[in-house]
Amino acid sequence: LSLYAAQTELPERRRFLQMAATGILFCGCVLLEPDFGSATVFSLGLAAVLGLTLKLRYLLALFCGVALPAALLFIFRHGYAMRRFAGYWNPDEHFQGAGWHVKQFQFSMAHGGLFGSEWGGALWSNAYLPLAHSDSAFAAIVESGGLAGGMLVIGGCLAVAWFFRRIALRTEDKAARTFIFATGAMFTAQALLHIGVNTALLPPTGLTLPLFSYGGSSLLATMFAFGLAASAGRSGSKN
Repeated sequence: LSLYAAQTELPERRRFLQMAATGILFCGCVLLEPDFGSATVFSLGLAAVLGLTLKLRYLLALFCGVALPAALLFIFRHGYAMRRFAGYWNPDEHFQGAGWHVKQFQFSMAHGGLFGSEWGGALWSNAYLPLAHSDSAFAAIVESGGLAGGMLVIGGCLAVAWFFRRIALRTEDKAARTFIFATGAMFTAQALLHIGVNTALLPPTGLTLPLFSYGGSSLLATMFAFGLAASAGRSGSKN
């Protein structure tokens, strides 16, 4: 995608078709797993590249013509996605089913208070909160560290996003700059989606919290992307 975006000598419509075809193929393969959360993150990365390099009408056309219909089709074809939405909209009614995870998010964060529960007293994270080490990492952090700990995590994620932006602005090579920007956008999107799910602002997606959640493949992919972005920034730096 970054290489296609950097080919400014080509007509804009051709670049759009190249990037859209590549992005749709990749996201479509992820949806077939099925993995709606990861496909959403990759789609947001594609949107960041399109928004950075092309006119807004191309991004709107891809969203209305492909992304939105594909998302609706996925949700209605997969029962677990519908159940997650039902549990999100009314967790009390589905407390023993799809709403269980959402309610445990709320209980865990409420138990954390302002500065967290006493050391070793993270009751919900240790006993009731599903996947406290991965999909529910932010809620577990807030229960142990309180609102203060949660704000530190959010601040750290925003600092990483700012760092990516700073590197991208210092990079002269167009393909490298686009890749760095897209990597930062995907990291930020995944972090915000995870935090949004854990604070019950979004329905469960199954996404980990980058750099914080336990998980070999997730952490490996994040570190690999960070390494590529750092290498691209160093090779294409103005200095």
